[in-house]
Amino acid sequence: AVGAIWAFRQRFHDVNYAYSLTVHKSQGSTFQDVFVDLPNLMRNPKTVERNQLVYVAFTRAAKRLFVSQPRR
Repeated sequence: AVGAIWAFRQRFHDVNYAYSLTVHKSQGSTFQDVFVDLPNLMRNPKTVERNQLVYVAFTRAAKRLFVSQPRR
C-alpha cells in the first residue's frame, strides 16, 4: 500500500496553492509572482489613491509581475 501511494505522488509535480490579497493587505510584503488586475484598480475615481495602489501593487513582485488589461 505504501508503494502505491509513493508511485501516485511521483506522477505529479509539486503544487502550490494560489492566494489572493488586496493591495492594502499586501503592503509591506513581497511575493515571488504577483498578478495585478489593472482594470479593477483603474476604476478608483480618486487619482492620488489610484496611483498609490498601482505603485504598491507593482512593487510587491520580487521575481515576476503579471498585469491584466482589458481587451481592445
